Amino acid sequence: MFYGDLYRPVDGIVKSGYISGQNLKVGTRVSPALAITTEGSKKEGVDGAFSWDSSTQCYGKNLKTNGSLGLDGAVSTQAKIINGDLVYGGSAVLATEPSSSNNKVKSFVQYAQKGYTFEATVEKKVGAPVTVDTSATFNYEGLTLGAKALLTAYPTPKNQADILNNYHLGLRYSDKNYTFAALAEDKLQRLKIGFAQKIDDKLSVALDVNQTLAGTKLSKPTFTLGNTYQIDANSAVRAKINNNGEVAAAYKVNINNRLTATTTVQTNVFDSTKGAKTGVLFEFSA
Repeated sequence: MFYGDLYRPVDGIVKSGYISGQNLKVGTRVSPALAITTEGSKKEGVDGAFSWDSSTQCYGKNLKTNGSLGLDGAVSTQAKIINGDLVYGGSAVLATEPSSSNNKVKSFVQYAQKGYTFEATVEKKVGAPVTVDTSATFNYEGLTLGAKALLTAYPTPKNQADILNNYHLGLRYSDKNYTFAALAEDKLQRLKIGFAQKIDDKLSVALDVNQTLAGTKLSKPTFTLGNTYQIDANSAVRAKINNNGEVAAAYKVNINNRLTATTTVQTNVFDSTKGAKTGVLFEFSA
């Protein structure tokens, strides 16, 4: 379990699965080792991308590569080698503007053993220093502790205190059908506490609490309660509400073995002037 997995059970219920705007996604598997996806969306503007994902053997090791070409001409590509408990590789993003800060290259390594994990990413963006993003987790009998830090590696800042850009701490406890997680992020200024439970094979619920520390004062906490429910083999619903009055519900249905549709409605019950926002996603498997 890497650092990014600590809060995943909660986010998977209260954040994932909601759609905004109009979206279309078409995927096809050219061969057992190569999948291609084309997707487009219309929100404030029109966006889209063509992407591919492949997997093969290279010198006895698993090699996975993927990439995408955006509607704006931006290209991204990634390759990683899986060698037992060790995963390593690199990626690059090339924007249409050579001077854009979106241009970047990075290399990464992940290592996992029973009881602990480690990962590190070295990244260089155009016009920005080289940074190192590193994290580690330690697990014992269902309890996992994690730490994450973002460092400026080159050029070295004159002030040594500026080397450490950001840091986070987290913990997670998981049992048979529930997970409790807590994160102190952004230099320990943002606190997230969450609980997720699988009630049965159809129903899962989660509670997410977010609060920010501004100086010596705590902000008003945001409580979000969400759930997912599997209606039958071909349809499922999810819903969430928070103490700010924001409500969202989504319905996903497999129309047939090739086409899946997801619809979302979001509104604020405390402010009717904002109206309702809707979203739809059609996913077609060719």
